[in-house]
Amino acid sequence: MDFAICLDQFSTNFNVSSLSPNGFSIYTNLDYNNPIASGIPYQDLFAPPIGNCPLIVNIPQGATQILVIDACTTLPTNVAPIFNAGNSANSLITQCCYAILPVPVEPISWCDTSDLEFDVFSSSFVGQIIAGNLTSTLGTVTDYTIGWYKDGDYSAPEFVSGYGNSFIPYQLTHPLAGNTAPYVTAGDWEGIIHDIAINGVTYSSVSGSANGTPIPFESCFGTIVVAPLQCDNGTFPLPYTHQKSFTAAGNGAPPPVIGLTYQLDSSTEYFAYNFRGYSVWDELEIKFISGDPNNTGNPSLYNQPIYLEKARIGSEGFLSNINTLSNINNNVYPKDIKQDQYFKRVLTLTNISRSANPSLPDTLDIKITPNPTNNQTNWDLQMQCLDTFDCTDCIDPFPAAKISGITIDEWCCNQQYVKLIMSGACDGSQTLWDYKMTDFTPPSGPATYVYGYTSGTSDIAAKFPPYGVINDLAFGSPMFTSTTPTNCTIQYNGNINFACSPVTPNSSIGYHKSVTTVNGQSQGIISMSFNNQTDYTFYKDQFILWNGSLTNFVGPITYDPTNINYYNWFVLKIPTTNVPCGDGVMANQYYIHRTAYPNITYIEDPANNYWSITIPMPVITNQFPQTTCSNCYGLIQQFVNYGNSDSQALHNNVSIVNTFGSKFAFPLYIYYTSQGSPTITTQASSYYIFRRDMPIYSFKTLPFVSSSTGWVNLPTLEAVPCPTLVSSSMPYIYNTPINYSSNGAYYTGDELYFVIYFPNLTGSSDWFQLYTNVTSSNGMGISTYPFSVPPPPSLNSHLIYEYTASVGTVHSSSYFVNGSPTVTINDLC
Repeated sequence: MDFAICLDQFSTNFNVSSLSPNGFSIYTNLDYNNPIASGIPYQDLFAPPIGNCPLIVNIPQGATQILVIDACTTLPTNVAPIFNAGNSANSLITQCCYAILPVPVEPISWCDTSDLEFDVFSSSFVGQIIAGNLTSTLGTVTDYTIGWYKDGDYSAPEFVSGYGNSFIPYQLTHPLAGNTAPYVTAGDWEGIIHDIAINGVTYSSVSGSANGTPIPFESCFGTIVVAPLQCDNGTFPLPYTHQKSFTAAGNGAPPPVIGLTYQLDSSTEYFAYNFRGYSVWDELEIKFISGDPNNTGNPSLYNQPIYLEKARIGSEGFLSNINTLSNINNNVYPKDIKQDQYFKRVLTLTNISRSANPSLPDTLDIKITPNPTNNQTNWDLQMQCLDTFDCTDCIDPFPAAKISGITIDEWCCNQQYVKLIMSGACDGSQTLWDYKMTDFTPPSGPATYVYGYTSGTSDIAAKFPPYGVINDLAFGSPMFTSTTPTNCTIQYNGNINFACSPVTPNSSIGYHKSVTTVNGQSQGIISMSFNNQTDYTFYKDQFILWNGSLTNFVGPITYDPTNINYYNWFVLKIPTTNVPCGDGVMANQYYIHRTAYPNITYIEDPANNYWSITIPMPVITNQFPQTTCSNCYGLIQQFVNYGNSDSQALHNNVSIVNTFGSKFAFPLYIYYTSQGSPTITTQASSYYIFRRDMPIYSFKTLPFVSSSTGWVNLPTLEAVPCPTLVSSSMPYIYNTPINYSSNGAYYTGDELYFVIYFPNLTGSSDWFQLYTNVTSSNGMGISTYPFSVPPPPSLNSHLIYEYTASVGTVHSSSYFVNGSPTVTINDLC
């Protein structure tokens, strides 16, 4: 059993200045000749201020006394007389300082006397540690830290959890339950108290930092046996039965590296994950660990971890850029997956040698390493293993989604909304294809609108994601369009994301938004105060920069509300919580009308380390002329509402001093209004191609290993879940991948689309025709590339439906739910 030794130099009459340099030895009354420990420095045995006791030693079962003795030169070879002298109180002449300590027959530990326990606790769980908040019979527990140790290794904790503010920093905040319970690798775990405050009294073990009353370095909660994640023990519904989210503790401590063990079945051929790093990237690493390497064709290879993934995922303020074709197959890791949204991937194990022995299962060693430079980081991870993979699920155009309804809304000025209601190929859900033909000037001739449909795309997002990120891209335009002079648009310029700016050391920024009264009218006002000129200059330069941009776009400031150039706004983004900038930081955006710019005030007082910026938020009204058939007035009104009472100038007040100096890298962007010029565009022909893009990095698995010279790819183990989809035998998926813009390398293919044709725009609701691209023997579409839409009558070969004089005629029932669509004409003029 463990026994804690802590000597008092005064009660034992030890003179630490005259001790021998040999250290102390420890004997028990079970063995007078052989010490259980020796060479122990006195600092390990004595209480502060001269030492760091207690010293924890393991005492053999049955011992009732221990002798702690200075190993001086006159130490007897048999220490029995010392024990006897201590027991009988007889005098013993020796120059060695010693103490005899009784060992309780039934020792009562500090853990027992304090009766510590978690209000929620599990001694056996799958892939997680469950431990709620601590309670004690000694009184109220207000603060604590707990180190978590694995498989008997007490050299350093795997991570530290805690509660309260007295002993920060720690990496995870209690309660560790539900979504806050950490995933850990399979094994035996012990939670050992480092520091704890009970009723205002602080207790510390040897790993604590608070120098409280000493307590043993031992677990008060027993061993927690963590079982591995398995294909059949997830608790979430499909498509991902294992899910985990992490939110930083927010106290400035580096978040812990999270590891977990995923045990595979011998039949598992695919492993899917869905990971989101948010703005601040985090690193995901997945290694395949062979359960039976000696029964593979290459034991030397399978005796080491085989990496399946090593990627940094999170936007960090950049555009999405997975990997270009030139470096997909390179051996540079980790990969950069620069996106804020979920990144989906299916890892294919079909070419990896698998264990057939149930007692030696293969496992995946999964590790999430938080961002090393920004502690304010969150992430989400979802996982699922699969034995088989249906390559036709929602991607093969058979059966294609069918049209259940066609709706045309007629508005004044020849505006028409055309809607095709599609029934999902996979689960019957409906998808609405909604296009607006606007402001036609009769007579402008016939018009053609093209509707693309990539079979089941909307369903893939809700179902298990077989190919990771899937993009559907449309190209082309209507055959005949016109734009009237009064058409307006509101455009923005600048970066609208919430990436963090580097922190200025020792910076503190005050953010204050309130409402004041100017000339009897309420208006908002924003003030920012700084103790550092660098941050002050950063914001000031941003206003100067974006006012210059507005001048370039729309000209100088105008105060005429009937001028389109009057309706322009700055948008200011400020953090509204006193935490370091990063994932999960609360923020407000404020719309500031440009007429406020000349009235922004700047105060610079470097002698007192004080700088400030005050920004008025004038409330404006929409006085733009309501020209007939113009969208300008309504569009402007939306932004007037944003800037006024809806959410900005008169609401969303905040007052906070951010002691972490948090600010966004792009705190300002602009909105400005522009009005279209009188134009009429006529196109003799056009075509639409709806293209399905599957990012290669999501689709293909390229295992690799670590070596003394770097990362080495293993092309012989390379695999994709659906090999036929990347072969030339399939007409809509191409064998040769391409680079698409800045988004990286993709496999690309085309699918089904529809064409709706209005022979005459005047009264077109009584006469329209619906075509598809190519008709196969069963009446469904197979795409061709490129598909050019010619003018009638050559389109008639693809005609599937027409509507004339309120009568609908079906030419190919295969494209419609129940063989015929429901047609609705709404006269809304």
